Amino acid sequence: MSDGTLALLPPEVLDVIFSYCDVWTLGRLSCVCKRFNSLLKQSYVWTRKSKNIVATNQRDPRMLRRSMRLLEAEEKIWQSVRWQTGRYDEMALLKHRVLYIPWLQLERDVLWYSQGSVILKYQRREDGTIGENALLSLRGFRHDVVHFVRQDDLVVGGGSDGCLCIWSAEEGSLVHRRLNCNSKAINSVDYRGNMVVTGSQDRTVNAGNGGVLHKVTHQKFSVALMSGSSSIQLVVSSKEEVKVIIAGAEEAALR
Repeated sequence: MSDGTLALLPPEVLDVIFSYCDVWTLGRLSCVCKRFNSLLKQSYVWTRKSKNIVATNQRDPRMLRRSMRLLEAEEKIWQSVRWQTGRYDEMALLKHRVLYIPWLQLERDVLWYSQGSVILKYQRREDGTIGENALLSLRGFRHDVVHFVRQDDLVVGGGSDGCLCIWSAEEGSLVHRRLNCNSKAINSVDYRGNMVVTGSQDRTVNAGNGGVLHKVTHQKFSVALMSGSSSIQLVVSSKEEVKVIIAGAEEAALR
């Protein structure tokens, strides 16, 4: 079959042929002739290919919450290809002379960023950059911030001295502060409903009221709260194991 005969095949037949091609071949075929180019511009061709791509499929709700816009199927694929082949441009969003180990939380409109003992909130722009000045500066720690999470209307953070702080995400006001929540640095923190849990280098998982919920044998681990229909599950994970513990009812109050 000559190239000219292939281009004259019915769209249904060409669609079957295209379904066996990888994205590289489809890109080359779109340059062969106007008919191929027109057929390969149809969104359904690329939607079929974009279902199982990594990083840019935007099927995970968490990914959608931090995406500024929804990508078209063809754009998702080529973005994924650029990541796989290392064809991307790096952009410095923030620069500072002091060496920090910041924690980041990216949202659709803002970037939360810890710098030393302060958590900063920056506006995201459509071109990928962030605003020059911080929208909010959350203060309350005497030492460096190790981990924080923004959930609902609150920002909950843990410090290297075992201090726990809670702020209003909109106003930046300090709502709650506990200086000795843990005896050592708080490695991880999470918040759901009215419950706060922390994981510390002292190998304990504590509730926000200071009570020890669980003890672990590993120094490096993380905690997370998963909301169920009527209760909150506490997940403690390390390199060696993952444990699920019922932490309490969703309506439990933080004291």
